[in-house]
Amino acid sequence: MRKKSGKSVKHTNADIQIPIELRASSRNSTCLPPDLSTTELSRENAELRAQLAEAQETLRAIRQGEVDAIVVSGSRGEQIFSLTGAETVYRLIVETIKEAAFTVAFDGTILFANARFEEYVKRPMEEILGHALHELVPLDQCPAVESLLAAGQKEPVKCRLVFQGADGALVPAFVSSNLLNQPDGMSICMVAMDLTELENATHLIQELRRQQDALRESEDRFRSVLDSSIDTVYRLNLKTSRYEYFSPATIDVTATPRRR
Repeated sequence: MRKKSGKSVKHTNADIQIPIELRASSRNSTCLPPDLSTTELSRENAELRAQLAEAQETLRAIRQGEVDAIVVSGSRGEQIFSLTGAETVYRLIVETIKEAAFTVAFDGTILFANARFEEYVKRPMEEILGHALHELVPLDQCPAVESLLAAGQKEPVKCRLVFQGADGALVPAFVSSNLLNQPDGMSICMVAMDLTELENATHLIQELRRQQDALRESEDRFRSVLDSSIDTVYRLNLKTSRYEYFSPATIDVTATPRRR
């Protein structure tokens, strides 16, 4: 048996023989081989009890999920039988993905959440599981949560939702939801992708565009002032010794022909 700690315990076929019931009565006690003494019987009984205890411990470890494989030694040598199913693999994927994953009941009670969701809301797991999804968003997002839960019971939904951490920090996220049919009932599975960096970049680009538009508008106003001035104004590039701008008044005073 190999436990999840990485250690393995080997059993031969003979080791796993477990007596279900051992009965002895005065009637068949005379049938015992004459060469077995009371001491030998006690020793064999102790060995059988030890094997039974080991087998029971093995079954207990399997039932409680402490075992992911069993190593059996037989005529074919050592064989490994894996007890790890697809459910374990899926759980590992959910726990290691970059996105936050969680499931909620139809009333919004959080049933499961991965470690990434803990980072979103900056709360320990005991303050997440069993609590309502409404508690993890700002007040102005509660209507969005209601809409998400109502629509998520009928069909897949995608929407933007803002979570709020215990420190008050806001985390905008793109949430995708779908129905999850479990043996103990229906729930809604949700995966949330953090939009903080994307929205910050979008805001930065929009700010740069506003600044460029403001600068262009300022240049146009400044050029309009210069063009209407009666003073001679020109701009000379000292590096190239070339004139880059002449106001209309300068052209009239110097009789320089206008360039089209």
